[in-house]
Amino acid sequence: MSTKQKLNFGEEMAKLHPVILRSVMKRQESVFKKGNLAITHIVVLEYLGEKGSCTMTELSRVLNLTTSAVTVIVDKMISMKLVKRERSVKDRRIVNVELLSKGKETVKEADKEKISMINNIYSVLTEGEKEEFLKLMTKVYDDLRKKL
Repeated sequence: MSTKQKLNFGEEMAKLHPVILRSVMKRQESVFKKGNLAITHIVVLEYLGEKGSCTMTELSRVLNLTTSAVTVIVDKMISMKLVKRERSVKDRRIVNVELLSKGKETVKEADKEKISMINNIYSVLTEGEKEEFLKLMTKVYDDLRKKL
């Protein structure tokens, strides 16, 4: 890579990333609209799918929203029977959110749809290109995880 290419990397990625992310989000959102879920519900489901359970405070940090805004989101998800909310036995001020079986099933379905969608989006790449891309993305991912 030449010096000129290195200097333009950030600029080029700034052009590419939003288009790719919007495409992924648009496709993912269309799948979830069938279940009457907003993008914030999707993020909560995916996060709880990873973590198992978390506090309302943790969710508010992940969503970058106030706890009261997250309460509205979680209330809607409770009414949809996707999650449950319980106070901690040790500290009543702490409220935990956990997936219910319908929420777990929704996460599984979403994962299947996501895999299909990603395979479709990246079908333009050869198998070798996919391997290299995955290797590079894993390197970036690992670095980001260390910084969390």
